[in-house]
Amino acid sequence: MHPIVRKFTTTGERLTLILEKYYDKKDFLEVVFLKLGKALVKEIVEPELFLELDQAIIKGHSDPNVYMLFLSFTIQFTSIRNQLERAHVIQAIGDSISRENLSPIEQAYYLLGLSTLALHKGRQVECLQYIKESVSLVSKKHPRYVTLLGNIGAHLSYLGRFNELDKEDMDLLNSPSNAYRAFGIIDMKLTNALFTGNYQEGLK
Repeated sequence: MHPIVRKFTTTGERLTLILEKYYDKKDFLEVVFLKLGKALVKEIVEPELFLELDQAIIKGHSDPNVYMLFLSFTIQFTSIRNQLERAHVIQAIGDSISRENLSPIEQAYYLLGLSTLALHKGRQVECLQYIKESVSLVSKKHPRYVTLLGNIGAHLSYLGRFNELDKEDMDLLNSPSNAYRAFGIIDMKLTNALFTGNYQEGLK
């Protein structure tokens, strides 16, 4: 198993840190993957990155699991950046590839990418369907479950449905392991209040 895939599927380590440790400088897709990982948390990105993403998708990768993981995050990234046509094309490529050999966490993150695209296309029912399928694939004890749950919680907050998370999941999110995640929970709750129009909850 490729070290990027192994670390991503068995630990809760941040994607960017994994890529920094294990990417091959001679592999074009892995170099672009690292750029993508860093760009996920940036507000402004270089336009050239989108062209590099396209080139990396065309070049592909010798390991299908690395390739699918790359597609998953590329769909998420391009959707957030309102590159919806590009994200839709990437989804078509991902859907054409067999997912039989993907681990549950890899499948969950691909579905998370699709839920992000559906969210930004205004397809609420489709988004919720992908969310439910994604979260059902991963054990709550998996070291990456809380990170996955954080992404799902963010999606639900934009639908005004953050409070639909079950108590166990809500407790996991309300027990953040660091200050960054704690801020993320506050952001989800505030976003949810804005979309539901509950000003009292928002003020609180």
